[in-house]
Amino acid sequence: MARGTTELPGAGQWTFAYRGPSETEPHRLEADRPIPLIRANPASGGVVPPYRFADPRELHRPNNPDSEYGLLHSTDAQRMLVPQPQVNWGDATIYSGSTLLFADMYTLGGGVALFPRPDQCHALPAGSVLRITGRRRIRLEGDCTARLETWGIQGGALERTLSQSAALRVRSRFRPDSTIKLVIDSINVQTGRARSVLCR
Repeated sequence: MARGTTELPGAGQWTFAYRGPSETEPHRLEADRPIPLIRANPASGGVVPPYRFADPRELHRPNNPDSEYGLLHSTDAQRMLVPQPQVNWGDATIYSGSTLLFADMYTLGGGVALFPRPDQCHALPAGSVLRITGRRRIRLEGDCTARLETWGIQGGALERTLSQSAALRVRSRFRPDSTIKLVIDSINVQTGRARSVLCR
């Protein structure tokens, strides 16, 4: 096990979040809190486990940990969470132990937490990863352009209530044939693109 800090790219804002054993939503880590990096011993047959950003007590619980760290990307309009981030030796890619989650402006408008509960977020398509393309440079890769009915809000709901009172209900509604594209790419050091685009 090792502890330290990470060097993160400049496209948008990056930070590590943490969800404790009794918490349902992640919160921001203290600025001086080191992040543990762990890896189990190689399994029989030469299988080498990945390095995981996780508490040491989670060493033998890679699939359903009691607590978890998450790599959080934020802009003014949206946030993306990489739960249970992990890396492999010699591979310039950040993988996730579970589905990457995307919170759009409507999801964020309905709460005050650092990042919403998973059931309120869009789940990014399987295979989405963060590729390190240079020092302090990173790019989101995978099929991150998809119809919303395919991406879906977890549970398939395309409509949500943002606020409600006795006199007024505010809600958002996506057309079922809409598409959404999430772009994170810091290769352009002048702009550091990080945005989502709703189409149709």
